[in-house]
Amino acid sequence: MCASRNYIIVLAVFTFITTVSAVDRDPDPYEARLLSVLSAIQSAELELARELALTLVADYPTSRIGAALLGDIYSGFNSPLSDFGLQLKINDPEQAQGLHHELLARKGLTDFYPDEGLVPAALLDIGNAPYVILGDMEHSRLYVYRNEDGYPKLVADYYMTIGLKGIGKQVEGDQRTPVGVYQITHFIPDNELPDLYGAGAYPVDYPNVLDKGLKRTGYGIWLHGTPSDQYSRVPYASDGCFVVSNRDFEDLAKYIDGDVGTPVLLSANVEWVANESVETLKTHFMDSFREWEEAWESLDVERYQQLYNSRKFGFSSIAFEKWLTGKKRVIQTAKYIRVDTAISGLFVYPGEQDTILVKYAQKFESDTFKDNSQKQMYWQRNDVGEWRIIYEGDA
Repeated sequence: MCASRNYIIVLAVFTFITTVSAVDRDPDPYEARLLSVLSAIQSAELELARELALTLVADYPTSRIGAALLGDIYSGFNSPLSDFGLQLKINDPEQAQGLHHELLARKGLTDFYPDEGLVPAALLDIGNAPYVILGDMEHSRLYVYRNEDGYPKLVADYYMTIGLKGIGKQVEGDQRTPVGVYQITHFIPDNELPDLYGAGAYPVDYPNVLDKGLKRTGYGIWLHGTPSDQYSRVPYASDGCFVVSNRDFEDLAKYIDGDVGTPVLLSANVEWVANESVETLKTHFMDSFREWEEAWESLDVERYQQLYNSRKFGFSSIAFEKWLTGKKRVIQTAKYIRVDTAISGLFVYPGEQDTILVKYAQKFESDTFKDNSQKQMYWQRNDVGEWRIIYEGDA
């Protein structure tokens, strides 16, 4: 009777995980099966747990956490375990701690998974990108959002590993994963890489303009797979890259287009909000962005330069004075200026207070010059709530 009851418990866990995981794909059942083992252990149904763990390890022979749980189960037949499923009796304390953290991260999915109808506050406008990747590094989760007429729809999510020393990359070799907005640049196949990188790699463009302006150093931040002898890696393990299992990496590939430059937002954690909150912030910001366009077209230098933060622009006041001199020359000699823009991405920048990154296509025309180009701006809200530009340049 108890075994039957717990089969129902395990089935409920499996059903929940596969339901909260995005419905746009057939998810690898590994995580759901792992949590089913944990549910059986924590319900003290060790025979059921052993059966589930044995089949899990048979199907996923490189699952270190599966093997560790199986060891816990056998120990539990001989003596009570003080913390079923989380004790992980392994001779290597460091490895045991890492697997413990992985199990907690996967188990916690049911607590922090976003409610239906909520969206990430950072995704103000996906623009023309078919998909956006969003990393919630505190919770070891990587989300994929599809662009549906400019609105984000969650279609996939994966367990993720980050840098050994955590987040907030500052200098080369610090083994931290950067926080920021990046884009995938290209694909490197597995046959061109050491086994460490698994099924392949997608490099991102760290350091970006903001990183360089803030004197952050380093390079080689990739999204990649796992070594052939590990199904997954523990939450903090890489030299700064963000890592998913090889099966998940291969699944992710259908959402990534290196030619388009799939956007990647790496955040300490994700703020989930109602779409109305996103629209409110977007509207408020776009009022300032349109004011910038209108000020430029008005040929009013004073009005135009007031929309820039003279102390922070280009990451130094000297940069602003040099830049403004050139802009004044363009404005004061033009008979007319017309500026048309199309937003290609609008994101609240993670890790920086009140900062928005806007990427856009710009058509510029004056009586002496025409130009079509891809641009980007960083805007930051000042102490009185006004949005001001701190960087402007080519994308």
